Amino acid sequence: MKFPTLVVLFTTATIAFAAEPVSPAANALNSFGLDLIRTASQPTNNFLISPYSMQSALAMTYAGADGVNRKGS
Repeated sequence: MKFPTLVVLFTTATIAFAAEPVSPAANALNSFGLDLIRTASQPTNNFLISPYSMQSALAMTYAGADGVNRKGS
Protein backbone atom coordinates (compact mmCIF):
# COMPACT_ATOMS: atom_id res chain seq x y z
CA MET A 1 0.00 0.00 0.00
CA LYS A 2 2.90 2.36 0.67
CA PHE A 3 4.66 1.74 -2.65
CA PRO A 4 1.98 3.36 -4.92
CA THR A 5 1.83 6.35 -2.59
CA LEU A 6 5.60 6.81 -2.82
CA VAL A 7 5.52 6.50 -6.61
CA VAL A 8 2.87 9.20 -6.86
CA LEU A 9 4.77 11.41 -4.41
CA PHE A 10 8.09 11.09 -6.27
CA THR A 11 6.44 11.57 -9.66
CA THR A 12 4.68 14.72 -8.47
CA ALA A 13 7.89 16.08 -6.95
CA THR A 14 9.84 15.35 -10.14
CA ILE A 15 7.26 17.10 -12.30
CA ALA A 16 7.17 20.09 -9.95
CA PHE A 17 10.95 20.51 -10.00
CA ALA A 18 11.22 19.87 -13.74
CA ALA A 19 8.72 22.65 -14.43
CA GLU A 20 10.99 25.32 -12.94
CA PRO A 21 12.80 27.43 -15.55
CA VAL A 22 16.57 27.06 -15.80
CA SER A 23 18.56 30.20 -15.06
CA PRO A 24 20.68 31.84 -17.78
CA ALA A 25 23.77 31.28 -15.60
CA ALA A 26 23.14 27.53 -15.51
CA ASN A 27 22.65 27.47 -19.29
CA ALA A 28 25.89 29.40 -19.82
CA LEU A 29 27.85 27.08 -17.52
CA ASN A 30 26.45 23.99 -19.27
CA SER A 31 27.29 25.42 -22.70
CA PHE A 32 30.80 26.30 -21.54
CA GLY A 33 31.40 22.77 -20.29
CA LEU A 34 30.03 21.09 -23.41
CA ASP A 35 32.05 23.37 -25.72
CA LEU A 36 35.19 22.67 -23.72
CA ILE A 37 34.64 18.93 -23.93
CA ARG A 38 34.03 19.12 -27.69
CA THR A 39 37.19 21.10 -28.36
CA ALA A 40 39.62 19.54 -25.86
CA SER A 41 38.70 15.86 -25.80
CA GLN A 42 39.90 13.15 -28.13
CA PRO A 43 37.58 10.29 -29.11
CA THR A 44 40.05 7.59 -28.05
CA ASN A 45 40.82 8.98 -24.57
CA ASN A 46 38.85 9.41 -21.38
CA PHE A 47 38.17 13.03 -20.48
CA LEU A 48 36.90 14.49 -17.23
CA ILE A 49 36.47 18.17 -16.41
CA SER A 50 34.51 20.25 -13.95
CA PRO A 51 33.00 23.32 -15.64
CA TYR A 52 31.81 24.56 -12.25
CA SER A 53 35.36 24.48 -10.84
CA MET A 54 36.70 26.31 -13.89
CA GLN A 55 33.98 28.95 -13.61
CA SER A 56 34.73 29.38 -9.90
CA ALA A 57 38.45 29.83 -10.57
CA LEU A 58 37.76 32.39 -13.31
CA ALA A 59 35.32 34.26 -11.03
CA MET A 60 37.95 34.46 -8.28
CA THR A 61 40.53 35.69 -10.79
CA TYR A 62 38.12 38.34 -12.04
CA ALA A 63 37.32 39.42 -8.47
CA GLY A 64 41.03 39.88 -7.74
CA ALA A 65 41.78 41.76 -10.95
CA ASP A 66 41.80 45.53 -11.20
CA GLY A 67 42.12 48.17 -13.88
CA VAL A 68 43.12 46.99 -17.36
CA ASN A 69 43.14 43.33 -16.31
CA ARG A 70 39.53 43.49 -15.18
CA LYS A 71 38.30 45.34 -18.29
CA GLY A 72 40.11 43.03 -20.68
CA SER A 73 41.71 45.69 -22.87
